[in-house]
Amino acid sequence: MRPAPGQGPAGARYGEYTADEVRAAVDAVAGAIEVVGRHFEGGPSGEGMLGLVIADHGVCVSLVLGDAKPFGPETDLRDHAVTMRINGEVVGEGVGSMALGDPVNSLTWLVNSLSKAGRGMRAGEWVTTGTCSGIVAVAPGDIAVADFGDLGNVEVTFAAE
Repeated sequence: MRPAPGQGPAGARYGEYTADEVRAAVDAVAGAIEVVGRHFEGGPSGEGMLGLVIADHGVCVSLVLGDAKPFGPETDLRDHAVTMRINGEVVGEGVGSMALGDPVNSLTWLVNSLSKAGRGMRAGEWVTTGTCSGIVAVAPGDIAVADFGDLGNVEVTFAAE
């Protein structure tokens, strides 16, 4: 996203950005596989869990980006299909609308939340907008391939122990 100059610190402003304004500020899109995990003991339950998840970067361990593709105001990812395979077996399928109805809606929520806090985004920052295939368990040695159609494939090989 490229915030317009003069709107406060890195795009913060009074009033909310619209989805159309956010869409117009995006210049690229890429398929990605977000590797999730945690650095603390126990599962996602109990008091204090939110604090642990926040301190653990939202349980994002790594982000593997595919090649950047141009994104214009006419780009519509709501019906864009994604297929996730582990070792060649389909383990998840979905479309862009699984991310709050449209990935741009997820980004708009983030932009407005940051703006309310007096912060913004800088040009060139990548943002993950949500999963289209769900969270899938993997094991050492597994190969995960996400097929994003005309956005290309993203592949991750998980090291054997």
